Amino acid sequence: WFGEGNVVELIHDLPQQEYAKQLKAVPGLEDLVKELYPKVKGDERLFLMEFVLHGLSEFSQLSKKPLDNGLRFNDLLRSMFEMPDGMDEEDEESY
Repeated sequence: WFGEGNVVELIHDLPQQEYAKQLKAVPGLEDLVKELYPKVKGDERLFLMEFVLHGLSEFSQLSKKPLDNGLRFNDLLRSMFEMPDGMDEEDEESY
């Protein structure tokens, strides 16, 4: 899912409903948490879903980039080939 260019952006002031929508958009993420912690529900489940994303980034399975107001999780390999913000291909040739 991430390899296809999908991204999860968790903004600090995101309304709870949108926060849940972002996390639940990742296929298999909620199922994994349900399988490992079947009694956990609601906000605790969302917390564990985000925790899984952090864990995947710590083990270099996902990229985690800080934003001014949150975090972005995306495909690690794809993020290695992206231009930094404000840089285009012409700027790259000068390096």
